[in-house]
Amino acid sequence: VNIATQPSSSPEYALVGSDITPANDTVSFAAGDTFKPFYITVYGDAIPELNEVFAIAITSVPSGRAAIDPASDELLFTVLKNDDANGRFVFSSARYEVSETVASGQVVITVVREAGLFGTVSVQYATSDNTAVAGTNYVAASGTLTFAEGESEKNVTIGILDQGANYVPERNFSLSLGSAIGGAVLGTQSTSLVAVQSCHHCQVAVSPLSTIQVIDEPQVTNR
Repeated sequence: VNIATQPSSSPEYALVGSDITPANDTVSFAAGDTFKPFYITVYGDAIPELNEVFAIAITSVPSGRAAIDPASDELLFTVLKNDDANGRFVFSSARYEVSETVASGQVVITVVREAGLFGTVSVQYATSDNTAVAGTNYVAASGTLTFAEGESEKNVTIGILDQGANYVPERNFSLSLGSAIGGAVLGTQSTSLVAVQSCHHCQVAVSPLSTIQVIDEPQVTNR
C-alpha cells in the first residue's frame, strides 16, 4: 500500500517539512503479514506552539489485490502544545526599591508573560510581610491579573505608607505569584522583594570648626 502524510483540515495543523518529516512511501506486506511499521519524525524546536494536527493516509494499493476501507484509511495525530504556548509568568525584577516618601505613594511592580502569548490567561498575586508590616509600612494587596491573547505585561500597584521617622533600617515585603489559569505556568522568578527605604527629614550634623588663627606673612625688607 502507498502511505503519505497529509495536513489536517484543522486550523492548527503541523507543517510537513517544518514540524514533521515528509513521508510518502510504499509498505509491502508478505503473505501472512498483518501489520507493518511506518515511521514519522516530529521535529523539536523552541517555538511556543498550540496543539498541531497531521494525518497519514492510505492513498492506493498498487497490486490491486486488496481494498482500502474508506472508514479507516486515515489516521489523525496530535502534536501536543509545547514550549509554554500559553505563557510563563515572572516578575520583571527580583527586587524593587522605593522610598517611603515617594511622591506617588505607590510602587509599581511589573508581571511579564514570557514564551507563548496564545489565549486568555490569568495569574493570582499577593503580598506578604517580612520586616515590613502591612498597614504600617505598606498596603496589603492581592488579586488576579488577566492577560488577553497577545498581551505580555501587566502592573501591580502597591501603596507605600510614610511613617515620618527620621531614619530606620530598610524594611521589605514580598510579592508572590500564585495559581496560573488558562494553560499558563509560573516561571522561576515568581516572587519579588520590595525594599522600603526610610530617610524622612534626615539631617547631616556638621561639627563646629576650631578657632582659626590668622598669621601675617612675614614682611621682607629690601636692602
